[in-house]
Amino acid sequence: MQTFGFIKNWKYLDEKVADEDLLEMSEEVEAFSVRLNSLKPNTILGFVGKFGIGKSTLLKKVQKQRLQAGNNEKWILFEAWQFPDRKDLWDGLVLETARQVGEAQLKRTKTELDGTGGGTKKALISIASTVLSAVNPLFGAISGLENFVNNSPSRRVFEIQEVFKGILEKIEEQTVIFVTEDVDRSGPAGIFFLETFKQFLSTLETKKKIIVISPVAESSFNEHVDAFLKCLDFVEFYSKHKKVSLRKFVNEILIDQNENKVVTDFLQYLFVEHPDLTMRKIKLILRQANQSFYDLKNSGYKPDYLVCISVSASKYILFDKEREISYFDSFVSRGCFVQNNEFNRLICMTSSNIRGSNIGFLDSDGNLGKTTDIYFSKRDTPENDKSFPSVLTLASYGFEFDGTARNYIPDFYLA
Repeated sequence: MQTFGFIKNWKYLDEKVADEDLLEMSEEVEAFSVRLNSLKPNTILGFVGKFGIGKSTLLKKVQKQRLQAGNNEKWILFEAWQFPDRKDLWDGLVLETARQVGEAQLKRTKTELDGTGGGTKKALISIASTVLSAVNPLFGAISGLENFVNNSPSRRVFEIQEVFKGILEKIEEQTVIFVTEDVDRSGPAGIFFLETFKQFLSTLETKKKIIVISPVAESSFNEHVDAFLKCLDFVEFYSKHKKVSLRKFVNEILIDQNENKVVTDFLQYLFVEHPDLTMRKIKLILRQANQSFYDLKNSGYKPDYLVCISVSASKYILFDKEREISYFDSFVSRGCFVQNNEFNRLICMTSSNIRGSNIGFLDSDGNLGKTTDIYFSKRDTPENDKSFPSVLTLASYGFEFDGTARNYIPDFYLA
């Protein structure tokens, strides 16, 4: 377990898709699974949603749930980013499929693949040649496979599709589900790849049920909507739902479990109320808040991590969308955390007469409740914590700011 700042498990803030169901997305998983069951064979489904919203996370959970339920399925993950030369996407698909289909037969070479990082064409050629040779003797030798891969594009696509048919027939499961990640980020080459994949499926004669799920960023889909509609048989739109819970996620990352409900309510409120906020941004917010907390401690201050989280989050939420002014920019220009918003409310939770009380982030009706402006104060030295507390100081305590009794908090959090 890695500890850094106020983060307990740093791995959960990584960009990699985790297997753990920390978002409690059971209803979304079940709904998508039902959708898969209703699709006819040889279908390409576009899975459209904002970049970073969690499409890949959901698909990972759907796969896990269906396999645990005993479905007779083979899931193939094809990540286009592993093939920088995007004209070779078909090559990459067939080689990656051969690798994943032949894993049981190629245990000896699995170590070799892991040692090379698993992403290079050379490594895939070396491993896939064993599987391909069982399909067509032409590809029994690695050198022959290399010549095949280096053929002209049109001939290569045609021939590799013939090999692809043979590989599909080697799969024991009756349903094969392909997830083609990042194809939409390959531009015209990616769209052409989906077009040829659709054409391939339309002429494929097999008793198997082949489903292709292609996650597509909403921005890419809108920009090339006509082209995508030629490639996709169906489109499923994915948006955030209020039923998604961040409770388990927060429990796994916070060292101080006493504050997990406050942080959960804050992040949950952000996630639901701001359509542009994705889990990817929430992870970034927490990473940067943690770094700020760590840096301030190293500078001799005694920061409160709730304030660090609030300040970090305010940089990614727009106060004025037309002028693209963030809440953070608005706070700085006004010289205070203005009242009646979620960022101000989280800072209020640091006050000594609120923290540890029964007062929650949201009131009994699920609303933020009214707050007051919180002004910035200039601390003269990091160690002068008595005169300039690191948490919210209420005007009712008798403190004055510029000769006026106001609620205030040190400005070092703005650095």
